[in-house]
Amino acid sequence: MVGIVLTGRLNDGTAGLYEVKRHGGITIVQDPSDALCTAMPASALRHVAVDHCIPLAGMPRILFQVCKDIASRSKDLRDVARTGGPSHA
Repeated sequence: MVGIVLTGRLNDGTAGLYEVKRHGGITIVQDPSDALCTAMPASALRHVAVDHCIPLAGMPRILFQVCKDIASRSKDLRDVARTGGPSHA
């Protein structure tokens, strides 16, 4: 699971991001200096140990990388289940 907090005025995104992190998900927050409204990303950064804090322009790149990493881990887990051990590609 991936949780993303972007520009916003309230702090409700913090609660959702906290739950994503608590359950092992990846957390991404827009850099407050890049946000139109800084309150929501700033709140998330104060209360959650986020994995990535980046400007909006960097979101496509980081999302691509995160999805690629998740897909790779999923393949490794399938290989372990099928063969009883890790794949050695």
